[in-house]
Amino acid sequence: MDKKVSLPKEKWVKVSAVETSLPMGTIEYVGVLTADRKVKVSSELGGIIEELHFERGDRVRKGALLTKIGTSSFRLQVKEA
Repeated sequence: MDKKVSLPKEKWVKVSAVETSLPMGTIEYVGVLTADRKVKVSSELGGIIEELHFERGDRVRKGALLTKIGTSSFRLQVKEA
């Protein structure tokens, strides 16, 4: 028994030229920002940090004062020695 093969019917489509254009309004994106580099900051002296001159994520320049460390206990140890 021969089966009839049904072919899809023809459909007419409209063809348009593609044009470029700048987006209008605002575009919102969701994502996560990560730092290019991470650094660890340490001090040669021990002590309590009395002042912080930056916030997490701030850009800092080479040689900039980042913190002030209390050295009064260090000075007492030197004096006692």
